[in-house]
Amino acid sequence: MKTLMSRLLLGFGLACASFSGLAQTVSEPGDPAENRSSIALATKFLQLIDKGQKSETWPLTGPLLQGMVTRTSWIAGLESMRLPLGKLKARTVDAAAFTAVIDGAPDGHYYVVFFTSQFERAKVEEKVILNLSKGEWDVEGYFITPIPAASP
Repeated sequence: MKTLMSRLLLGFGLACASFSGLAQTVSEPGDPAENRSSIALATKFLQLIDKGQKSETWPLTGPLLQGMVTRTSWIAGLESMRLPLGKLKARTVDAAAFTAVIDGAPDGHYYVVFFTSQFERAKVEEKVILNLSKGEWDVEGYFITPIPAASP
């Protein structure tokens, strides 16, 4: 299990390092339609990964992420992050927040969606970072953080 956790923590840290920290200032939520569309995109993105269609996630990514990693590296990174977890058993949206600032990234209109996901081999938090660019939402980051098992 220690190896699994190490791999998850390293997963996309290098490729998406500039999106690892959320700024402290979170803006007011957008209108309900904007909230629904951004959560729907984050969910669609995760469902493609769940189905093994990792290459199909690339068109959903934005120019910031695409400027940091190649398509091939992106797909390989997703594979290395998710394969050790096994199949998805359950996922819920825990929180979603808008922010204008993310450490290491240009100011923008970001929406961060947090999911709690139970896989065969681990319970994790999945974080999908979206950015509104040219009137459309793009995925600009994806992170997995292990959730420690509760002590008996």
